[in-house]
Amino acid sequence: MMRRRAFTLVELLVVIAILAILASLLLPSLSSARHRARDAVCRSNVRQLGLALSLYVADHGSYIPRPHFEIPYLRWWDRLVPQINSVRLEDWAAATNRWSVFQCPAHRRYEARGNHGTFQPSYGYNEYGAGAGGLGGEISRFSRPGEAPTIYPVKDGAVRSPASLYALADGFAAYKHLRNSGGRTYSGIAEKVGRSESIGRFAGLEGDGLDEYFQPGEAVRRHQGRLNVVCADGHVEAVSVTTLFLEKSDAAIRRWHVDDEPHREVWDLLP
Repeated sequence: MMRRRAFTLVELLVVIAILAILASLLLPSLSSARHRARDAVCRSNVRQLGLALSLYVADHGSYIPRPHFEIPYLRWWDRLVPQINSVRLEDWAAATNRWSVFQCPAHRRYEARGNHGTFQPSYGYNEYGAGAGGLGGEISRFSRPGEAPTIYPVKDGAVRSPASLYALADGFAAYKHLRNSGGRTYSGIAEKVGRSESIGRFAGLEGDGLDEYFQPGEAVRRHQGRLNVVCADGHVEAVSVTTLFLEKSDAAIRRWHVDDEPHREVWDLLP
């Protein structure tokens, strides 16, 4: 009668070592493939949002205005909902939470509290630019007593370089001065660039819960140092976080502005 020979301990250890080596070789490839798949979905999302924005402009003759003192209080995604699907504005919450077009698969959610609400779009709209005027329009400086200021939307023809102007992107913004209410200050690319539904470059921000809501460092992680951007003409680019938010050059900053000018007079206020 034949007896089966069992594995020796040495042979078993050799097999385990070989499997470990194979796993170490395969895991980076699998991780890279996962990143590429998420990036492809994200690029498709921003392209669809860019198309929805184009439809909005065609219907209204102007770009989505920044939110102000109107009732109901509408953000950019509220106004895009009817362009993406025929749905009543009052049903926007159910619609936006259901539609993956507003959600980047690489977006890490935070636990919403207080005034932050439950809807967390992964993307942001260029409402304010880099200190000198994005697509959100201008606000009137004077109004009658008891009246809210007026928003003057950006007309379609006012965009000087649609192929250059940032319109929508992965939702982040940068601040020159950033501090939470506890006194902690933030510095460096990983901390000064954080989550926002209004993309842009700003002078400062102070408030509660910045570690939770602002999510320092998330911009660098989401797409390995780059963010997906759709320009006003509808084409999509992958732009580095540094170029978007920290580079101070005419070429980098003019892309935030409707008039395609660098506006050096505000650079001291920018990160």
